[in-house]
Amino acid sequence: MRQYQGAVFFVDMLGVGALTQNQVVLSEHDFKVWGLSSSPFSTANLFCGQLLTEFRSCLASISVSHKDVKVAQLSDCAYIWSENVVAVLDAARAFMWSCVSAGLLSRGGIAYGEIVEPSKINRSIGHFILGGAVTRAVGLEKSGKGCRIFIDDIVYENSTTSLNSPFKHGAVNVLKNPLDGSLVKEFCWYKTAGSTGDWQEEQYNAAKVIITLLTQLQYSPRFNWNEASHQGRIQLACSIDSISQSTSEFIGNGNYIIKGEEYILSCGEDNKRCPLFFEKTLEIRLKDINRFFVDGKQKDVMLHWLEKKDIGFKSSTED
Repeated sequence: MRQYQGAVFFVDMLGVGALTQNQVVLSEHDFKVWGLSSSPFSTANLFCGQLLTEFRSCLASISVSHKDVKVAQLSDCAYIWSENVVAVLDAARAFMWSCVSAGLLSRGGIAYGEIVEPSKINRSIGHFILGGAVTRAVGLEKSGKGCRIFIDDIVYENSTTSLNSPFKHGAVNVLKNPLDGSLVKEFCWYKTAGSTGDWQEEQYNAAKVIITLLTQLQYSPRFNWNEASHQGRIQLACSIDSISQSTSEFIGNGNYIIKGEEYILSCGEDNKRCPLFFEKTLEIRLKDINRFFVDGKQKDVMLHWLEKKDIGFKSSTED
């Protein structure tokens, strides 16, 4: 057996339990948007199988693109691990982008500590690992709601103070529970799109990507089945709440900050989870954020305010 210190990312696909226990009523529309034909023989388990296939594709992509980590899937959850903490953070970041962009909600935990794995293994039936880091990563995953990643103190220190870490600039939020004062550290994967972990030189591209992600969570038809259950709506609401909070960092204003309760109140309105509404909304939003940038950089807030005032003055005098 091989024993060493390293980081483990445990990730769980949200909503599978509700599906397999028939707590979600699937529509013909749900099957269609996932490339399945609806028939009397179409079951929740068949639908779930398609989701797990997509989940596996996202994992396979990480296995190819991130050579410093190992990957193992166990049904609707997976482990990604390495001796290199930064490599695990970067793989977790890439996986979450891939997963949510594909239409899947996943949540994870990352912990550092002892990892034990076989020195030689029959990989035809997959990897297996155990150890303190594995156990703590599983526990951290349950720290909150939404498509988020929660980390322990050692991973936090490595991500914010290590000279080799690209995740120093706002990639971790320390969240305080006002009821008991406890602290939870969230690795904000949605604030970093590349291995550099720094979008300051690409603010316009960052704004477009984060707005696309937010719009997918709000209106993509692939999340329709998540929205069909109470727990699924909570997971979506917390995802939208946390991700939308970060939009002000990339756009320079709070126009796209959406509270979770606002999203829940709007659920089910006018069947907005359809391809046409999603594409139209995304198109409008991407055009809108152009107003806040010059040469790929955020406009000065005062300059933008003066431009608005000037436009308003001209309109009133021309009438």
